[in-house]
Amino acid sequence: MTRTAITTTRRLAKSLAPSGPLRTAAETAEQLRTTVSALYNMRHRGQGPRAIKQGRRLLYAQSDIDAYIARLYAEQG
Repeated sequence: MTRTAITTTRRLAKSLAPSGPLRTAAETAEQLRTTVSALYNMRHRGQGPRAIKQGRRLLYAQSDIDAYIARLYAEQG
C-alpha cells in the first residue's frame, strides 16, 4: 500500500468511527423500548441502529442509536 492509500484509509476509518459511549444490546433495547431478541432480528433484516462487533458481543454507539431514532421520525413524517 502506498503512503497516500494508507492516509486515505485512516481518514475514512476516522470518519466512520462512532462517537459517544458504546451501549450493550440490553441497554440499547431498553432505550428503544424493545427486547434484545427484537433488536437482533432488526439487525438480521438490515434494520435498526448500526452495531459494532467486539468479539462475540454487539455494541451500539449512542450516536448511531440517536441517528436511528431520527431516521424513524423522518420516515413517519
